[in-house]
Amino acid sequence: MEEVIEKKGGRKRSSIVYKWLALFVVFLFFSITFQFLLEIPLYLAFGWFFFLKENLTRIEFGWEMIASAVIGWTFCLWLTHSFCRWVAREKNAAPWRFVQTLRLNLLVMLFFAASCALVGFVHQSLWLLSNPVVVNSLYRSIDKIRDINNMKQVYMLIMNYEDEHGKFPDSLEDLRRENPSMSGEIFFARKDKMVEPFLYFGKGLSTSDHGERVLLAPPFVHKGRVVYVCIDGRAKDERIADGKRGQEQFEKLIRDGVWSKPSPEQDANRW
Repeated sequence: MEEVIEKKGGRKRSSIVYKWLALFVVFLFFSITFQFLLEIPLYLAFGWFFFLKENLTRIEFGWEMIASAVIGWTFCLWLTHSFCRWVAREKNAAPWRFVQTLRLNLLVMLFFAASCALVGFVHQSLWLLSNPVVVNSLYRSIDKIRDINNMKQVYMLIMNYEDEHGKFPDSLEDLRRENPSMSGEIFFARKDKMVEPFLYFGKGLSTSDHGERVLLAPPFVHKGRVVYVCIDGRAKDERIADGKRGQEQFEKLIRDGVWSKPSPEQDANRW
C-alpha cells in the first residue's frame, strides 16, 4: 500500500513539474515573438500608408490612361443600362431606372476591388514573412534596419555624384541639391522619436581611398550596437557598450577620428 501511495505522489509531482515547464516554454515563446505578432497586423493594416508616405512625391499620374478608363467605364455604363432596359421591356417588367444600373456597376466594381484586396492581402502577408524588416525585428531594431537601408540609398547617390564630379560630395546637403527628386527622408537617421541627419565622413574622398574607411553612420547607438557604411559599400553592424556608456563611447570614436583615419591596429582593436 505504501509503495502505491509513493508512486501516486511521485506521478503527481512529475505532473506539476511538466506543467510548470510547459508554462515556462509558452511564456518564453510569447516573450520572444510578442513584437513580431504585433507588427504583422500593423503592417497589414497600415502598410499602404507607410508606402504612400515614402513614395507619394514620386508618383506620376498617367492622365491619358485615367481618361481612357473614365471613357471606358462610361461606355460600359451606357451599354449595361441599354441592355437592362431592353430586358425589362421584353419581360413587361417595371421600367429599368438608371440608378439601378449605377448600383449594378458599383456592385461589380466592389467585387473587383475585394478580389484585388484579397490578392494584395495574401501578397503582403507573404512579403512580411520574408521581409528582413519584420523577420529581423525579433532581434534587431526596425529603426536600425531603416537606417541601414537609407544609408545604402545615400551610398548609391554618392557613387553617382563621384561619376560626375570625380570625388565624393563635401556634405550630404550638396548631395541633396544634386538630387532634388529624391525623398529627403533617406538622409536622416531615426531612433524611436528622434530624427537626425546621418554623419558623413566623405569630404574630399573618393573610391580610390581606403575601402574600410567609414563613409556614413547614424548618430545613434541602437540597443548597444552601431551600424555604418564603408567606402567600399559594405554595411557593418558592430557591438558597442549598452546605454549611455555606449553613446559616450561612440561619440568619443567620432571625436578621436578613429573612423575618418583608421589604421590596421585601430581596425583590429575597435570594439
